[in-house]
Amino acid sequence: MKLRLIIPPAPRTRSFAIPISITQIKAFLENHGCLVSTIDLNILTRKNAQFFDHIFNKFDEDGVRSYLVSSEQNTYLRAMVQFFFRTIDLKDPSPVGFSITGYDELLTALVLAKALKAKCPDIKIILGGRFLTANQYVILDDFDFIDFVIWGAGEKGLLLLLKHLQARNNKLDHIPGLIYRKNKKILKNKKAAIELSESPMADFSDLPVELYFKQKDHNRFPLPYLISTGCLNRCCYCSIWPGCSSVTTKPPQKVVTELQDLIEKYKVNRIDLVADSLTGQAKYLEELCDAILVNKLKIRWGTQISLNETRPGLFKKMKAAGCELVQIGIESGSQALLIKMKKMIQIDAVPKVLKEIHKQGIISRCNFIAGMPFETREDFEATCDFVRKNASLMDVVVVDSFKLYKACIIFYNPTRFNIAQVKTETDKVLKYRPYCEHMENGQQSFASTRKFISIKTKLLQTIAKESGAEVIGSV
Repeated sequence: MKLRLIIPPAPRTRSFAIPISITQIKAFLENHGCLVSTIDLNILTRKNAQFFDHIFNKFDEDGVRSYLVSSEQNTYLRAMVQFFFRTIDLKDPSPVGFSITGYDELLTALVLAKALKAKCPDIKIILGGRFLTANQYVILDDFDFIDFVIWGAGEKGLLLLLKHLQARNNKLDHIPGLIYRKNKKILKNKKAAIELSESPMADFSDLPVELYFKQKDHNRFPLPYLISTGCLNRCCYCSIWPGCSSVTTKPPQKVVTELQDLIEKYKVNRIDLVADSLTGQAKYLEELCDAILVNKLKIRWGTQISLNETRPGLFKKMKAAGCELVQIGIESGSQALLIKMKKMIQIDAVPKVLKEIHKQGIISRCNFIAGMPFETREDFEATCDFVRKNASLMDVVVVDSFKLYKACIIFYNPTRFNIAQVKTETDKVLKYRPYCEHMENGQQSFASTRKFISIKTKLLQTIAKESGAEVIGSV
């Protein structure tokens, strides 16, 4: 059984992390007897200035839409398809899977999938990834060149799908997370969970790891390692927790053993300990730090933490164990807004925690969201004041515009959260834009809502920058 996993181009992105999704799946499937190759088209374009210029500097969304609707290819699309065909063996009949993490990647994946199906009609094409899961996109009803979609954790579903394709039987209802066609109907199976303690270490052997390391970003730890999935928070805007029944963590001793192997194999000790959220996991963090210290593991790492449960001496121990960066979801400086968001932190206690992190010499990367639909002027001003007062304690401030995903509870209760209407697009391409572009806030028009959110995002980014923090974010 063979599978090719592809990371499609993300044209409006300039810095790329080593993908954890397809490398984790590769390790799992190969442990079960499959042969899996992984290709990241983003990083491969770095080797070819011509293709990089065409794909990343001349992104043509209208041209993509035109091709998907009417099959008209322009110069931009021909360059991207040509580059893709050069990276895979077109004579190989094994399935191809695309991992989708955002709207742009969905567009480019659909273009490549359509071109591949036209050239090699017998190749089965599979889509999956967090973006599709968060928005609960079906895809098959709009694009007949896609054969299957996997939503949720893909490991078990892909394994059983590959066995199905090899055996050529017609039974698909037992495959977890599979969306497929049967008797002119589109059917969707229940998602599968994977026990992290049984999950193998990601396999990066197919990827040009050295190219990721050459990217200049002092806040990024280039080698990802998954330590936790799921979240105990119930934030109303989040698309992660609705799909996770619980939080799972990898045992600390297994983490240390695998990290030792990872460091030895790739000759790098800067690791991103990937976690959806370590909310309520202060004890686990302490145990992990103890295991690192006892085993004298020489490692420099970053991770994502929550501020709603910390313990005395935790950050000192984390620093001693090699922690150099923590990502923190503060989201707002208004306690009233945090309560509405169901964000379980007390804003008055945050500066004290930031001071302790700063005291230990750990870089803090603090996330904020601008443009929540129920954010009042007073809420926004409170966030601006918080950033001004605490900028010296926040090394990096990340400000993102609010995005409405179909998996979050706001989507199913829009009027409760001050959204007058969630628009339904009929265009077969535009309908897959993030849902923040399909809403009306109160009595505002669709266009003015987007503009208003954009203005608030840029304003908060400016305040953070003028206050002395490094600023990252998207509008």
